[in-house]
Formats: sequence, structure tokens, C-alpha cells
Amino acid sequence: MGIDRAGLVRTFLDHTKERIGRMEEALIALQGTPDYPDLVDGIRRDARAIETNAFALGLTDLAEIAAAIEELVGCLPEVGPDLTSIAAIRLRSGTGMLREKVAAALAAVGT
Repeated sequence: MGIDRAGLVRTFLDHTKERIGRMEEALIALQGTPDYPDLVDGIRRDARAIETNAFALGLTDLAEIAAAIEELVGCLPEVGPDLTSIAAIRLRSGTGMLREKVAAALAAVGT
């Protein structure tokens, strides 16, 4: 019996949508207050999980966006409040791109 790759990808993408939602909620909470390490760590963990699993499934575009988000989130504790709002805009853009890639990948595997 072979692995149901489409089912595996669908499960990953469903979990990814949940992770993106958590990341977006954390970004709202972080707005102007970059000193909440638990929020920053949560975003970083979700981005890392998306990146790692996407690479393993061959979803390179999705993995690269998640890696960029993870890298940017890692810089948040080092920037001041003014730069944090700029970073938040970029991070929201990144999560939006992740949502688009997830939707396209779901359409490709058939939801």
C-alpha cells in the first residue's frame, strides 16, 4: 500500500492554515510592542514548522516564504517600536502570501 501523498499534503495545508491564523493573531498582539518574547517565539515556531514540512513535501515556494517570515521575526526583538510597525506590515504581507500559496496548493491537490 502506497502513501496517499495528496491526503498528506491536504492535511499539511489544513494545519498550515491554522498556523497562519495563529501567526496573524500574534502579529496583531505585537503591534507596537515587540517585547513579548512568547508571541515572537510562537510566530517563529509556526513559520519554522511550515518551512520544514513544506520543504519535505516539495512545496518550495511555501517553504521559502515561511523561511523569510522566520528570519524577519527573529529580528523583531532587536528593533525599536517604529521599525516594528514596518516589520509588522512586511510580516502581514508574508502571511498573506502564505495564504495564497496554501489556497493554490489545495486547489492543485483537490480539496
